[in-house]
Amino acid sequence: MRRRGFIAASASVIGVLAARLSLAKTKNSAAVVIGVDRPRGLAALRAAASGGTEVAQWLTGENFDVTLLTDSQKPVHLGDVFGAISHYIELGTFDQLLVYFAGHGFASRYDEIWLLSGAPTDPNDAIGINGTKCLAQQRGIPNVVLISDCCRSTAASLGVEQVQGSVAFPSPTTPPSVPSDVDVFYATLVGNPSWEIPVDVSHTQYKGIFTSTLLDAFKNPEASMVTVIDSTKVVTNATLKPFLGSEVPKRAQAVSITLTQRPHIEVVSGDRTFMGHVRGTIRPSAARTPEPATLALLASESLSQLHSSQPHDPSPVHLAPALSHLSSESGFGVTTERILNARGLAQPTGLRSGLVILGQSLRSISSVKEVRASATNVSGDEGTVSLELGPRQSSSVAVRFADGSGCVLAVLTDFVGKVVLDEHGVANVSYEPAPGTPFWSMYDMERGRVERLHATVATAAKFGVFAIEGGRRNRAGASRVGIRSAC
Repeated sequence: MRRRGFIAASASVIGVLAARLSLAKTKNSAAVVIGVDRPRGLAALRAAASGGTEVAQWLTGENFDVTLLTDSQKPVHLGDVFGAISHYIELGTFDQLLVYFAGHGFASRYDEIWLLSGAPTDPNDAIGINGTKCLAQQRGIPNVVLISDCCRSTAASLGVEQVQGSVAFPSPTTPPSVPSDVDVFYATLVGNPSWEIPVDVSHTQYKGIFTSTLLDAFKNPEASMVTVIDSTKVVTNATLKPFLGSEVPKRAQAVSITLTQRPHIEVVSGDRTFMGHVRGTIRPSAARTPEPATLALLASESLSQLHSSQPHDPSPVHLAPALSHLSSESGFGVTTERILNARGLAQPTGLRSGLVILGQSLRSISSVKEVRASATNVSGDEGTVSLELGPRQSSSVAVRFADGSGCVLAVLTDFVGKVVLDEHGVANVSYEPAPGTPFWSMYDMERGRVERLHATVATAAKFGVFAIEGGRRNRAGASRVGIRSAC
C-alpha cells in the first residue's frame, strides 16, 4: 500500500566472529541506503529520499562505508542495489552490513516488497525481504541489518499485484560455516501504513516517523538504552527494540489520534551488537506504557508460561484480559485446541518408528529403497505408517493425502511423527518417542505439557509469529519455549 503523507487538521554477528561486533573502536561496517520517492506511475512521496540522506549522513559519522542510492538525482533500480551489496560482500572485510530502504512498499502473501524506480511498470524492479534475508544469512557477515521504512499493506491498494520481489543479495558459492545474524527493523506491522508527516507549517519538508525516531534514539537516548562497550557508550540493536516499539506509536498519536503505527522488530544478534554511538545527552528512562496486545506477545507469553508450568497442570497458561481477548478474536486459542485435540485422537500402539496421519486418509507413500514402509488404517480421517529404517537413524518419505496434496516428512528411529491436517493443509508436524523406547518414560512424565507446547508452537508458526530471539548463543531463549535435551 502507499506510504501515506499526513497533514494535521491544524496545519501542524556470530559464533567466534561475533566478538568483533563488540569492539566499539574497530567494528568495520558498510551500508547501502536507499530512498525512492517516485516509483513509475505511483503517487510521489516527500520523505523517502531525504530520510535516506539523513540516515546516510548519520552512518557516515559512525564510520560506515556508505553507498547512498536515492532518486533525487537519478532513478534507483534493482541492479544498483544488487551491485552495491555485492561489492561490499566481495570485499569480505566487513563485520556488519546495513541495508536501509524508505519508499513505497506492500505486503504480498508472506513477503514484504520494496518498490524501486521502475516499478510497478517493471514488475521485477522491486526487492523481496524474505529472499533477501535468506541469502543475507548465508553470506558469512556476522551481522546484517535490514531497516524498512515503508507500508506493509496489500498489493491491491496500489494496483501492484504483478510486482515480484527480487533478491538483493548474491547467492554464496559455498555455504558459510556459521550463518549470519540478520536483524530486521520493520516500520510497521503487516497490513498497516508507515506515515510521513510535515515538519513545518508550509509543508515544504516532511519526515518519516519511524526514521526520525530511529535517529533520535542515538541523539538523545534514555539511560536504559545505553550500553558501555570498550569504554564507549552505544545503543545496541536489542535496546532499540523496546524504545521504537513504545516511541513510534506515541509520535504517531501526537500528530493525530487517528494515526496508528506500531513497528515490528526482530533482533537475533545478541545484546552487544550496535549500529551507532550515543551522540547527545542521555535522558532519564521514561516510564513505559504497557506493551500492546499483539499475536507475537500472545505467543511469547503462552510459551513462557508453558516452560515454567508443572507437567500435569490442567491449566498451564493464564493470560491477561487483553491477551485472552486477542486469543479469542484472532482464533489463536481455537487453533491451538484444534491441533491439541487432533493429536490426541490416536496413540501409536506397537509402532516403533513411523507416522500417524490425522485429519485425512493417506493415498500413497514413497521412500528410498533401504526404507520399508507399510501403511495401515488408511481410510477415514486417520492413517498409520510403520517404517523400518534398517541401519539408518533417519530418513525422509514423501506422502500424498486423499485430496491430492502432499509433503515430504522426516522419519526418525524410535520416534513417531504426528501429522495433523485441517482444511488449509498440514497444520502441525511433531515427533514424540515411541512407547518402549529409551526416551519414552522421560517424555511420558511431561506428556501433557509437551503436547500443549507442540500445539502452541505450531499455532504461533501458523500465525507467523514464532521466533526465538537473541542469536544462536541464546540458550535461555530456546529454553523459554521448552526446548530440552530429551525431546
